[in-house]
Amino acid sequence: MKAGELLNLIDEALANVRTAIVAFQMRILESPHTAHEFLQKSLELQEEVERLEKLRKEFEALNPDKELRGEDIDALVRYLEALRNFRGHEF
Repeated sequence: MKAGELLNLIDEALANVRTAIVAFQMRILESPHTAHEFLQKSLELQEEVERLEKLRKEFEALNPDKELRGEDIDALVRYLEALRNFRGHEF
């Protein structure tokens, strides 16, 4: 996978996680019984956004055409795809 493709995947994951944060924050006000659960999940997802932003800065410094290989990259791609497909707004 090229660095530019990985950056696009990171951006898609970031957008999806941010959407999920908004969805969970809106659900906080629904019920006092579930507010803590949605607040906790929002905070966890915000930490994930911070990690993804750091990761993006690291890969941003690379040439977009640079080919990235290895088990670590494969694991990262699988993780980013899972975040991209996460549907927090459906809960």
